[in-house]
Amino acid sequence: MKNISEKVYCRECNKKTNHSILEQDNSLMHFKVSSSDYKNVDFQFEDNYYIVKCNGCDSISFLREYDDEDQWEHDDDGERYWYSTYTVYPEEPKNKHSLLSQKKMYNVPRFIKDIYEEAVKSYNVDSLILCSVGLRMIIEAVCKEKGIDKEYLVNQDGTKKIDSATGEQKVKNLGLQEKIEKLLISGIITEPQSMVLHQIREMGNVSAHEITRHDEHILRRAIEILESLLFNIYEVSKLELFNRKRLKPKSV
Repeated sequence: MKNISEKVYCRECNKKTNHSILEQDNSLMHFKVSSSDYKNVDFQFEDNYYIVKCNGCDSISFLREYDDEDQWEHDDDGERYWYSTYTVYPEEPKNKHSLLSQKKMYNVPRFIKDIYEEAVKSYNVDSLILCSVGLRMIIEAVCKEKGIDKEYLVNQDGTKKIDSATGEQKVKNLGLQEKIEKLLISGIITEPQSMVLHQIREMGNVSAHEITRHDEHILRRAIEILESLLFNIYEVSKLELFNRKRLKPKSV
């Protein structure tokens, strides 16, 4: 594989790294457009597009390399040299806010952890609408893992409400608002936590249905709150601060 001459941003490594152009059937995954492709064009340019792979973590990105006759500068000796402009997708964060590091969680179920990681990545690349929706999905995922997603219906006298067509007890699928209340009733979360989860639920609803970006500082706080919640639900019970074997007191 051919290496790119400059380091470009890698979203997984979170820094600029060396990249190589991928190949397919022994051909570079490369597309080029230049002034030579057009008639009667006086301005000279070349626009190259590549599918590239980070040499460090193997993540795949899309890279554009552009240069034209105006892209030149003078070196220390006064000699003119031309340079190329590289743009990678997904793009490097604009540093409007400091990046969040993903918390290490060893006992959080994989499917919940995947959503959490995607939400943090969305925050770090300024995709705040996706981040809001992702945070709401974390709550949905916790409810699913805890078996809180439906409710069996009963009659006023407490007997099962039966579906005449199937002969089975009728089931009602719960909305997220109801699921959060079930988490509270089950003792999985506290009253203050349920109030915050309802706020995150509403934020996700607004982002999804009204295409609204929430303030980055609010989202950052929401991520931190959900990190704490996941830690309390899945990690605390697994902690061992000391060895199980009790140390014998020393005789004085």
